[in-house]
Amino acid sequence: MKRFLKKRWHNVPVALVSGLLILALTAGGVLAAYNFMTIETSVTVEEAIYPSFMADDDLQPYMDPETDVLPMITVTPTSETEVTVTIEEDPERDASEFLPGEVLVLPVNLRNRSNADMPITISHEYTGGDLDLEWVFETNTSGDSFRPTGTWDSNWPATFTITTRGAFGSAIVNATVFFLKISVPTDAAPGTHTITFNFGRG
Repeated sequence: MKRFLKKRWHNVPVALVSGLLILALTAGGVLAAYNFMTIETSVTVEEAIYPSFMADDDLQPYMDPETDVLPMITVTPTSETEVTVTIEEDPERDASEFLPGEVLVLPVNLRNRSNADMPITISHEYTGGDLDLEWVFETNTSGDSFRPTGTWDSNWPATFTITTRGAFGSAIVNATVFFLKISVPTDAAPGTHTITFNFGRG
């Protein structure tokens, strides 16, 4: 052992070189073990608010005062958050015009699929100027016979926070429903009216 400690390599003690080499190998081993595996994970986040309109389990549009005669209502999804509603005369049915002085109500189911509170904003694109558009958010308390009882608001955009998980279909008790009321003033011009509604978060 004493002979080993006395040995030199280029005037450097061999014992010191060996100690540094062992230390370097040990440190390298520690560093190599610190990041020995990488895991890549892909996560897809889905929209928590699910709107539905005119589905089988949704409240159907109605006239106020209620009548069995409705105009032709066409719903065209243009993106995941945008729906275009076209209201016009139904040529297949008698006396189905949307006349001045009448009111049409469109219920939209807004289901919160998350456990968190979800603030939503609904805006519209309508430049016709002849129709009055009002809205109210309510929780369904009576199933398929539910009608809104709250105060209608004409200020846009419409904002609301859904605080509980909702049910599929606005005709179901405890569902969150966005009611849109479209009123036709007596001086409204005849023709087809197209309104685009944008459903967004925040």
